[in-house]
Amino acid sequence: MSVSAGDRPGEPLLDHFAPSLLEEPLYYADGQIRDEVYVYGSFLQARKHERGVRCSDCHDPHSARLIHEGNALCAQCHQPEAPLDRFPTLRKAAYDTPAHHFHAPGTPGSFCVDCHMPATTYMQVDPRRDHSFTVPRPDQTMRTGTHNACNSCHYDRTPAWALEEIVRRFPTFATARVPAGHFGQVLTAARRADPQAFATLVRLAQEQGEPAIVRATAVQELQRYEPSAAVRAIAPTLMDADALVRATAARAIGVLIPEEAPAGLHQQKVHVLERLLDDPVRHVRSEAARALAGAAEAQIPAARKAAFTAALDGWIGRQEALADRPDPHLNLGVLQEIRGQARAAEASYR
Repeated sequence: MSVSAGDRPGEPLLDHFAPSLLEEPLYYADGQIRDEVYVYGSFLQARKHERGVRCSDCHDPHSARLIHEGNALCAQCHQPEAPLDRFPTLRKAAYDTPAHHFHAPGTPGSFCVDCHMPATTYMQVDPRRDHSFTVPRPDQTMRTGTHNACNSCHYDRTPAWALEEIVRRFPTFATARVPAGHFGQVLTAARRADPQAFATLVRLAQEQGEPAIVRATAVQELQRYEPSAAVRAIAPTLMDADALVRATAARAIGVLIPEEAPAGLHQQKVHVLERLLDDPVRHVRSEAARALAGAAEAQIPAARKAAFTAALDGWIGRQEALADRPDPHLNLGVLQEIRGQARAAEASYR
């Protein structure tokens, strides 16, 4: 989603764009790509991204073509002589061998990407590989119905068979190497409105060890629960170090405290959101201003009015810049309606 009327290379991504979260039907519950999405969303989940791997480590920055073919691409780092100057936590080992992948070299299943970057083909001509670089998890298929790389090839077998094979070949799979729990299980339970999942979802939203896009998705899912409890749970994430989490939290607060809420709740909304009107990232400022527009505007302190107006004008400008599409007109109509601008709202709707 565009956040500004135009982007400038080198500026923060969230000054100009807002990536979709790990929501249905775009992604499986465990974050793997499902519908047609940019690979950026899966890459944000990867430990490689967290440890400093860049797109240009694998792709030519001008053509986007791979800089090596086949397993040589992954083996430039994942090998016995790993380059630990950049990645000191990288485990040195031989991976491009049947002892690891259990397939004949050069056949399907022997390539790193077959198991760790499964591809989804869109429009029959556009294969895109998942960039979260995960290990196959047939156990999660059994728990949440997500895709797993094993059964995409061994489609005549069950996930239970695939799990048994993995555990047989990698005995530590179920213990030390891969934890039994996964954020996909938390999100799945929340989407089923499981009341027992609320506390776990709160912990996921606030868990700094999880990727920001995962935590932001957990914040969004908290909107499914009782508003006052959800607002209390989301409030700490408004100060998160990651802008995507802060922006999602601001939007969620706006949803959980709607226009028809009592004046006291709008005061609460202003209290928790006004600081974000000066956030260094445009996406955060825009979401905070949009959440405060309408009934809460009257509660904004005079000293913050200018920041609110600037942030909201920026959001309006984004909608007007995308006027060749229908959804910006709807967005403007909703905003104008809640601000009491009935004639302008009707014009936007029309």
